[in-house]
Formats: sequence, structure tokens, C-alpha cells
Amino acid sequence: LEIPKLISKGSTFSTGMVADEEIIFSSPAMAADDEDNGEYSKKPKNVLFQSKKENGYWQAPVKIELSVKGFDHLGSPVLTADKQTMYFTAWNFDNGQVTDAAIFVSVWGKDEEGKEEGGGSWGEPRKMNDNVNVMKYRSMHHALCENDRILIFASDRPGGRGKYDMWYVPVDAQGIAGTPRNMGGIVNTGNDELTPFYEQSTRTLYFSSRGHQGFGGLDIFRTTGTVDNWGDL
Repeated sequence: LEIPKLISKGSTFSTGMVADEEIIFSSPAMAADDEDNGEYSKKPKNVLFQSKKENGYWQAPVKIELSVKGFDHLGSPVLTADKQTMYFTAWNFDNGQVTDAAIFVSVWGKDEEGKEEGGGSWGEPRKMNDNVNVMKYRSMHHALCENDRILIFASDRPGGRGKYDMWYVPVDAQGIAGTPRNMGGIVNTGNDELTPFYEQSTRTLYFSSRGHQGFGGLDIFRTTGTVDNWGDL
């Protein structure tokens, strides 16, 4: 996938599909005071962009204007099947480490209280409640399953089996999260489990792990089933 005029000298990653010919992705943006000169900040912030394919060609990306206080970077966009609700991760990064991370939700054409904004744009982001984001801990990397009624995410919150565990919560159409549950020992280990991706048609969960036996570092694993009943890896 090659998109012309991509305004980034850094990484472009974590793509979310809006439609067969429309994507949202994360990439470093130019600092505001550098835009006139076409220069990039020494520490560019990752933001979300959207690009459409027209007449066989991907168009220049358009920045999605989202205001998230207290976080420098945005990524990991995941959209519901009707494309009306978007979940994304906001994080801070220092000396090679993620220092803060939280999951936010934005609803198309609505503000953070769920009221109509009357525009064709993503609504004011809302930080998900403490069933997902626990103070002083990090939640990030997420996937939707069970017809968008369940959100799977990674978190180093208390009550897990190791470092980052996979958790899941029920969510409604506005992204309000219910009671969280740990995904258990088939998926989670004493080390890190991250980056879930759920393939709806085959009911298959793909994720990265440092704890399951692999080739070293983060390896990719898969299991098939439901959030409370996974098969062997």
C-alpha cells in the first residue's frame, strides 16, 4: 500500500479500515510552527490521518482533528462495523518507554456527552471509564468482537497474570464499558500479551506475546473461540 504525499519522515502504522477504499492510520505530523517551511519537529507527535482511494489512486492523507489533553501521540484506530464509533489509543513516550497510555472513543457527529454536533466529522474524544483505564496504569491496543459488543484490550492494571494482560469488557454503541474480565491462562502469561486483532468471520484472535514459547521477543499467536472460551494456541 503506497500513499503519495504522505507527510511523514517517520513510521506510518496501525491502520484501521473505514471502507474497502478508505483507511485511517497513525503517522508523525509536522509541528505547527514548522508547517510553512515543510520542516518536521525533532520530536514529531503521532496523529491520525485518513486517506481515500479515488480512480485507482490513494489521495493525500487528511489529518483528523482530535483534541486529547495530556497525551502526545494517537494511534491504533479501530472502527465499529457501521463506522460510527472509533476507539483509539493515546500515549506518551519517553526514553524508549511508554509512560502513559489510555483508550479513548469518538462517535461520528457527536460530542463527548453523546449529543449531536451537527457536522460530518469525528466527535470530541472521550476517555473510556475506569473499567478500561485505571489511574496510574496503562491500557492500550484494542480490538472489537462479538458484533462490536465486546472490546478486547491490553493493560498492566492490577489483577492480571503478568505484565500486560489481555482483558475484555462489554461496550454499548457510545463506547460505555461494563465490567472488565481477564482473558485467562490460555491467552495470558507472566509476561506481556499485546496488540490483539480479532477476525470476526473465523472467530480467531491474533495477538503478540513475550510469554508463550516462540522464537524470541514478541511472537504472534492465534486462538479460536469466544472471549470466555478460547481454544489451544
